[in-house]
Amino acid sequence: MAKYHIEVDPNLCTGCGVCPAVCADHFEMYDDPNGMPKAKCTHPDIDSVSCQKEAADSCPNGAIKVTENAG
Repeated sequence: MAKYHIEVDPNLCTGCGVCPAVCADHFEMYDDPNGMPKAKCTHPDIDSVSCQKEAADSCPNGAIKVTENAG
């Protein structure tokens, strides 16, 4: 099991593009079914965090959560 899980809440994400600008290897933009831009994490389960934490801290709406898995 990976040590960390990264999640983007699509209800909080406004598609501002900060996370892929900060951490392009782990976040990308897409259009939701309504045509609204949203971000998603391309590698949600990882063993160490780096730019993912910076992306979460930079998100103006707090849409990105970095949680440590139990175990």
